[in-house]
Amino acid sequence: MRVLIVTAGSWGDVAPYTGLGVRLRSEGHRVAVATHGRFEQAVTAHGLEFRALPVDPRQELASHNGQQLARAASPPVEMVKVARMVRAFLPRLSRGIADAVRQGADVVLSSTVTDPVCAVLGEAL
Repeated sequence: MRVLIVTAGSWGDVAPYTGLGVRLRSEGHRVAVATHGRFEQAVTAHGLEFRALPVDPRQELASHNGQQLARAASPPVEMVKVARMVRAFLPRLSRGIADAVRQGADVVLSSTVTDPVCAVLGEAL
């Protein structure tokens, strides 16, 4: 079976899925992990296929908009800025996830962060 694991975020969000991928591969499945480019070496070092996602939260937080989060006047203002940031990059992330799925998968496993997009793709497919 071709398994695609989709995860986004920090190494703490990705690492558990590499372990799961290794275990699935040991059971005879072909496993790909779709995540950020900075994790490609870690994914492939475990013998898993890598599929790049176009948005990296670290880069987004380092951007001008991301830096403004640190200067938010209050938690409500911060939430508005986070919502705007997510709204700006979510279409790119969604297209990247769709592209990863189109490369072939019999089953898609998603992390909490990517689940809303993966759930919609699952319904569509």
